[in-house]
Amino acid sequence: MYLRFFVLDTNDDSPFNFIEMRKELTTIFSRYQSIAVAYSGGVDSAVLMESAHRYFGKKAYAVLADSASLPRREYAAAIELASERSWNLSVVKTEEFHDPRYLENPANRCYFCKSALFDQMNYFARDRQVEALAYGENADDAKEVRFGRQAALEFEVIAPLMEAGYHKAEVRALAMEWGMSVAEKVASPCLSSRIQTGVSIQAGDLLKIEAGEQFLHQLGFKICRIRFDGLRAKVFVSAHELSALFVSETQERVIHYLRELGFEKVEISSEPYRGASLR
Repeated sequence: MYLRFFVLDTNDDSPFNFIEMRKELTTIFSRYQSIAVAYSGGVDSAVLMESAHRYFGKKAYAVLADSASLPRREYAAAIELASERSWNLSVVKTEEFHDPRYLENPANRCYFCKSALFDQMNYFARDRQVEALAYGENADDAKEVRFGRQAALEFEVIAPLMEAGYHKAEVRALAMEWGMSVAEKVASPCLSSRIQTGVSIQAGDLLKIEAGEQFLHQLGFKICRIRFDGLRAKVFVSAHELSALFVSETQERVIHYLRELGFEKVEISSEPYRGASLR
């Protein structure tokens, strides 16, 4: 296996014991000869994949799900990062948009999404005789109710970061030490998360939301979300960007653009977006 997994400089002033943390991951990895990681482009799955790549080499596979719920900018960024790190990347098409249970957008929507992903990863693993499937849940995630975890249990997908006790801060610290561009990346949930629970998910609505958020990014907003309740699009930005959004000209441009996209009702939230975090 790749010894460079261990040969990494550690800052003596760091609050994290990277050597012990890596030993925990190594113990988990040593149970298998190969692994496929559910890779999304976020910091958790990226650090897990980099760890697997350093240990398994060519027997570590990054599996990226291409879906209508994945923003194209995130898709492109995920592919770029995989290329930068020389990972063995494969893209699979998932079928959650063919599942009426997913499209109904229940509270456990993520279960159906993860099930669709893990189902495709199962086929992927069988074709390549990969021993283990893994995903990037961390120790902080374990404290929350996550419906995707149920799917992971059913498909026997392991969560090495959680098992090794990695919290979000430690994941980010390791990404920083490894010089990964996602070290400080803000969480970016799927586009379907913008649709209010119980409101049917329509691919056309997701395209409008994606276009609207892309427009906000072009205006200079770093953290933004468009929520849709079936009737109204509501625009959120981070607390430190809120004053910029309420500049009269900017606000008018945003409302006009969203209406041009097809949102009949548009509201600019006076409350900041609180969902994205560097935890």
